[in-house]
Order: sequence, then structure tokens, then C-alpha cells
Amino acid sequence: MINTLADTARAAGRTLSTATGAERKAALQTIAAAVEARSVEILAANAMDMELVYYFKPKNGSIKNAVEKQARKKAQEILNQSNQTMKLEDQQTNSSSQELELERLTKDIMSKMPQNLWD
Repeated sequence: MINTLADTARAAGRTLSTATGAERKAALQTIAAAVEARSVEILAANAMDMELVYYFKPKNGSIKNAVEKQARKKAQEILNQSNQTMKLEDQQTNSSSQELELERLTKDIMSKMPQNLWD
């Protein structure tokens, strides 16, 4: 559980670090509205010496899955450009080689977490 929360926080931090000012502002406004809507629960948590924790959670699955999906999308874009050039030069590869390269490139992108991942 702790590792999952830590992974979630790290991934959210990376996501926020690449967000535009408008996206960060929208996220903060959403958080503020949620805090206002849950003020009774927050006051109750304070009275019980507890804290109420909010975080961003992907709609479909985990943050890891969301990052992997986006990394795969970026990898596919890169491979599409490369495959087009190779096709023009009559050097295209077969589909199994392309799938292996897609998997390798997806893992590489995920490990590096480039700033333009969500562009």
C-alpha cells in the first residue's frame, strides 16, 4: 500500500511538473472545490486527529498504466515516422520486428519519463 502511494505520488509529481500553467491552475481549482465540498469531513478528521488526503487518480486503472499507455503512444509515433522512411527506402521490417521494437521503445520512454511525454 505504501509503495503504491509513493509510486502514485512520484508519477503525479512528474505529470504536474510537465503541466502547463493553465492545467495546474485547473487542477488547483478542482482541488479547492473538492476541499470546500468536503469541509464537514475535513473538520471531523481534524477533530479525530486525522487527516483527509486527496490525490489524482486515473479514471481507468493505475498511474503506471496511464504512463505506459502514453509512452506506447509516443513510441508508436516515433516508429511510424521511422517505418515510413524505411518503407520509402525499401527497407521495411516485418510486423513481429516492429512489435518488438515498439515494446522496447515503450519501456525506454517509461524509464526516462521525458518532459514531452504528455505533449
